[in-house]
Amino acid sequence: MRGSFALEAARPPDQSGRLYLYQDLIFLNERNQGLHIIDNRIPTAPVNVGFLRIPGNTEVAIRDNFLSACESSGSSRSGEGAVVTGTGGSTARMTISGDYLYAISGSRVQLFDISTPASPLPYTQVEVEWDIQTLFPHEEHLLVGAASGRDQWSTHR
Repeated sequence: MRGSFALEAARPPDQSGRLYLYQDLIFLNERNQGLHIIDNRIPTAPVNVGFLRIPGNTEVAIRDNFLSACESSGSSRSGEGAVVTGTGGSTARMTISGDYLYAISGSRVQLFDISTPASPLPYTQVEVEWDIQTLFPHEEHLLVGAASGRDQWSTHR
C-alpha cells in the first residue's frame, strides 16, 4: 500500500527504535511516528538533519531511491526516498534481498516483488511453525531468527 510521508525539521528523538544504515546516513526509527535522518559523515559528531513522518511506522528498508515502511499491523507502504539499498540491524523484522522485500507478519513471512520499485506487488507468504523475531540477508541466504534458534533460507531463484 502506498502512503504519504512528510519531511519535517529535525527534532530530538522521543522514543528511539531500530536503526537502518545507508552510506553516511542513519535512519533512527521512532516507533509509530517515523524516522530521524542523521548525517553520520563525521561519526564523532552526527547531525540530526530531519524527521520523516510516517504514522504507524515500525520498520524500514531502502532500495533504489524507494523507502518501504512497515506498520505495526504488518502492512507495508512504499514511497520514493532519497537513498539506495542500506542495511538493517540484527533485530530487523523487514529486509531486502535481490528483488524481494521480506516482512515478518505474525507467524508468516510476507514477500513483496520490488523488481519495479514504484509498483511493489505481494508475491507470496511463507508460513512457519515457530515464533519469528528477525530477518537478516547474507549473500544468497536469508537468516531467520527466533528465541529458540535460527534457520537459513536460500534466496537464489
